[in-house]
Amino acid sequence: MIPGGWSYFKDMNVLLLQGPVGPFFRRLSRRLKAAGAHAVYKVNFNAGDLLFFPMRSINYTGSGADWPVFLDTLLEQEKIDTVLLFGDCRGYHATAAELARSRSIEVWVFEEGYVRPDFVTMERDGTNGHSQVPRNAGFYQSLAEQPDVPEQQVGNVFAWLALWGALYFLAGSLGAALLY
Repeated sequence: MIPGGWSYFKDMNVLLLQGPVGPFFRRLSRRLKAAGAHAVYKVNFNAGDLLFFPMRSINYTGSGADWPVFLDTLLEQEKIDTVLLFGDCRGYHATAAELARSRSIEVWVFEEGYVRPDFVTMERDGTNGHSQVPRNAGFYQSLAEQPDVPEQQVGNVFAWLALWGALYFLAGSLGAALLY
């Protein structure tokens, strides 16, 4: 849960890296702006990213070795307060999370089906092995029974994911010449 809901990001400069394949981050950008985020920036790493977030984005065409310097400059220039990304174990994302934390910038990580199917999970500081979620069963057993009311269930989106995945990877393959 985001403390205070989406308004938590009010007046923040938010940086989006890669999100789930499809329009998720484009829609998230609109939601963040509607909740009062000062600015939302998006870095595209390939033409598949560009396909789903073509406007107001930054196309990164450098090498992996150049990424930390590029990102450090971007964080400084745009006065980024928080970084949102999908999956914290990707090379670029792991570097971004480490660099952001070294600058006291918040990192929020998304995963699909992490807690349960048909939901997208968002956790501060990381997911999976980097998660801050308690691992002791006693912690959960001691909680009072609470109704399970998700903010919004994603639902079964397999057909959309298949279509978006095909478009993403096709654009990534064919569009490499446009970016590089």
